[in-house]
Amino acid sequence: NNHHVIIDQMILALHYTIPQRNGEAKSGMLLMDVELITGFAADTDSLQIQSDIEHHKEDGSSVFLYFDGVSCKYVHVMFCCNL
Repeated sequence: NNHHVIIDQMILALHYTIPQRNGEAKSGMLLMDVELITGFAADTDSLQIQSDIEHHKEDGSSVFLYFDGVSCKYVHVMFCCNL
């Protein structure tokens, strides 16, 4: 028997390290460009509940995440993508 698995949703977990300058409490604007697998689109509801994301924009297979300054060294983002 041949078994086929169809994946129609995935969860992306992104971890980004922000270089900190001495004495800086908060970074400036941060833009994260996430290239999605062909055929997948970001689930906007899961992006909107991310408190650190100021806003987002989709352009083809890319999702641009905008952060209005980050006060920690690491950024962690998790969102769903649907086929």
